Amino acid sequence: MVSHTKQTGVYGNQHCRQRPGQNNGHNLTKSQHPNRESENTTSMESKTRANAKCNAITLVIPKWLYCYLPLLTLVLLSSASVWIASYLWNRVDNLVFQRTESVGWEMVDLFGNFDTDGDFYLSFDEALPLIQLMSEYKQVLNDSALQRNVPADEHVIKLEAHFSPLNISTMTKDWLHDFNNNYSFHGLFKWQSPNVQHQEYPVSAFLDFLPYGITNIPPPGTVYTIISAPSNVYNAIPAVGRSTRHYPPQPSGKGRIIHSLLSMLHPRPFVIMRFPPQGAMGCVRAVSKTHVHVMFRVHAEFQLNEPPRDPFWFSPAQFLGSLIIARDGSSIEHFHLYVPTKRGLNVDMEWLMEDNSEGMEVDIGFMPMMELVSPRRSRPQASAKDEINDEIQSGTQSEDGSFSHIEWDSQITEEAAKEAMELEFFPFKTIKYYNLSEAFDHSASTGKLVHSILLWGALDDQSC
Repeated sequence: MVSHTKQTGVYGNQHCRQRPGQNNGHNLTKSQHPNRESENTTSMESKTRANAKCNAITLVIPKWLYCYLPLLTLVLLSSASVWIASYLWNRVDNLVFQRTESVGWEMVDLFGNFDTDGDFYLSFDEALPLIQLMSEYKQVLNDSALQRNVPADEHVIKLEAHFSPLNISTMTKDWLHDFNNNYSFHGLFKWQSPNVQHQEYPVSAFLDFLPYGITNIPPPGTVYTIISAPSNVYNAIPAVGRSTRHYPPQPSGKGRIIHSLLSMLHPRPFVIMRFPPQGAMGCVRAVSKTHVHVMFRVHAEFQLNEPPRDPFWFSPAQFLGSLIIARDGSSIEHFHLYVPTKRGLNVDMEWLMEDNSEGMEVDIGFMPMMELVSPRRSRPQASAKDEINDEIQSGTQSEDGSFSHIEWDSQITEEAAKEAMELEFFPFKTIKYYNLSEAFDHSASTGKLVHSILLWGALDDQSC
């Protein structure tokens, strides 16, 4: 019974799966042949493995595919990237086209000119030139008072502009790096000729160069102010803030005639400079019973670029002028306004740094010619005099600034007039400065020591 009970426990599961009507005698028979049962089990397992092998799917990957799989993946990713970029670009292009239809191509082009980085968004630095362009600091046209209808009996004088571009070789900047990689130089390279070659002005417009009016002419050597320097409030503005403007403010007072004259050379003159010395001074050089000769000195500058390019400041060393006018203000014998060229460097240039940092780059150079000159004396507006006769009647100018047909009652030299105006702009000039070749001679004669100063440029003009 014990043996039967164990056997029943071992084959209990099979006993549960017996067909109906089958007795337990079969179990006893199986227990009597254990080796046969083991062989049957082993045979069934072998058949099961064989069936499993028959039903399995084997995936064989060639070895060469391992080499080309990364390349194939890269090609697929590149193709997908190109397709996505093309899709996005087409969407952007459609949006731009839709916007263009609503605002017009001119507006889109204007936006593109100021969107320098092409991100379809105007940063503050990109929008600032546009704001200035649309604000009151727009390009100033010639003042209407100077362009009014001149009466037929009033004299007009013709001025000619002569200009030679800056000698680029006198600058210190590297051509390959600074010039080619910075588009701030666009206005400098573009400026190859005067803005206006010829212009006529009424004689009455030049009365602003005289001191205290035409009826009260002081003696020669008298220095007077034509344009006052701005208040300290203006000079307190940070340098970069003053240097980011593209267009000059509207001129007023005596600044209108100077602005109009300088506009013959370039369309964007700044009569009031960003830094001292600023303004304009005059000096009476000679007087007679019929005429007066005054000399004047102007410190002004030009801004050469238009938005969206950053400003480029072109500051001549100084403008020297000479005017011979009748004492009753009816006619002008001679007018000349020019940038001196005696020194090897006569212009200062400044521009914003490329990285938009809070600073300016600077260089100096030499400009061979920049002047306005009257080829002949003034004449009535309705006059039809022959130009050759005018030149003969104008007389011949001598080296000291006099004219052969004018007898001066009292006068000083042109150099004395220049020095007098120089002292008003630069008080330190009260101390006499000598060239190196002259300094040791004066040292030996006076017994004083020599204090030598080496400068790149000059302290008594803007070429520094």
